[in-house]
Amino acid sequence: MTSQRDLPRAVVRHSERAADRYGHGRPSRIEQVAERMLLGVDALALALLIVALARPAAPLWLLWSVAVAFGVVYMVGRHRVPVVSEGMSRRGQWWPGGAWAVALIACFVGLLLVSTGAMWLAFPLVLLELHVLGTRVGLIAVGLTTALAILLGAVARGTFDVGVVVGPIVGAAVAVGIVLALEALSRVVADKDEALEDLRTTREALAASESERAVAGERTRLARDIHDTLAQDFSAIGLQLRAVEARLDPDSDGGIALRAAQRTAADGLAEARRFVAELSTGEAEAGLESALRRVVAKAAVTGGPDITLSVQGESRQLPTEAATTIIRVTQSALANVVQHAGARAAEVVVTYDEHSIVLDVVDDGTGFDVADGTGQGFGLGAMRDRAAELGGTLTIDSDSDGTAVSLSLPLAAVPA
Repeated sequence: MTSQRDLPRAVVRHSERAADRYGHGRPSRIEQVAERMLLGVDALALALLIVALARPAAPLWLLWSVAVAFGVVYMVGRHRVPVVSEGMSRRGQWWPGGAWAVALIACFVGLLLVSTGAMWLAFPLVLLELHVLGTRVGLIAVGLTTALAILLGAVARGTFDVGVVVGPIVGAAVAVGIVLALEALSRVVADKDEALEDLRTTREALAASESERAVAGERTRLARDIHDTLAQDFSAIGLQLRAVEARLDPDSDGGIALRAAQRTAADGLAEARRFVAELSTGEAEAGLESALRRVVAKAAVTGGPDITLSVQGESRQLPTEAATTIIRVTQSALANVVQHAGARAAEVVVTYDEHSIVLDVVDDGTGFDVADGTGQGFGLGAMRDRAAELGGTLTIDSDSDGTAVSLSLPLAAVPA
């Protein structure tokens, strides 16, 4: 059974296995499926283009000219226009996807006028239009392509029968259903990837926290051992030497040697105490402000917003637990600013009051809905837990103008 002390390591091992299992950083399964489906669409377009060539309704030189133009436009677009890797929010723009779709429709119109079998090319075309243009603009393009296939197909055949109408409509409906199902599955995969990213971030935070805890524990153990053994022994030696000094002539050889031994013992005791002091003083105790400056500098080098640090009130030494909590909350808040806020500037303010210390991290990003607990990841919950452990409070205000995270710790409740 996993103990409370071993829980972080167990979570780290679990998250590492999860990341390996899902193949973080590699193309997702849905992207691989979409790529294979598009290869099938390419093969289908080639086959239907051959069918169009086999059923001419105009001179062969004109038919072949239009078919070659269609093939060139198709291949150039498939090579140049991102289809699967392009985010849905960026689809439907004029360049390059919109321009390619217009060029394909123009070539398709030309084929409809010179071949009685070109109307069946509407099926691979509507699949590509939905992928390239997205669902909103893509549905408009699908409707236009279907209407052209029906009307111009009837003109090329010289008849307006049920097959000319039903065929393109059924093909368009099937294509729309396939793409909408694939897009819904893509959204599920995107949610899974976001959860995995949160899991990876949490794994790294837990690993760093566990490492820091281990280092701090070992430093404390060494400091305690040195204090209880070497320091106490040097102190006892000094006491014994002072007792012997009372029985010796200060000017004798023994007295001179004794005073040298006393100095050596005093120096050893001073060194032992220095070691104890250094080992028991971690990064937070050594200087909160210098540690925060390093955190800010590390966050600023990621190419994100401009981040400034300011201190208000009279600086003073803080308990280790309070300083560590402030450092970790600052790290988490700035990580959210850099990764999610889309901010141009952020500010970290530390305010020393008589009985408390307040940390404010403010940015001018897009903000989020604080009341909606979905999509907030693990970071905010971890910050709240850190504050609650020391009897403090963490408040978050966010709107379209930015986000403010405020941590307040009552120092009287924090153990020294």
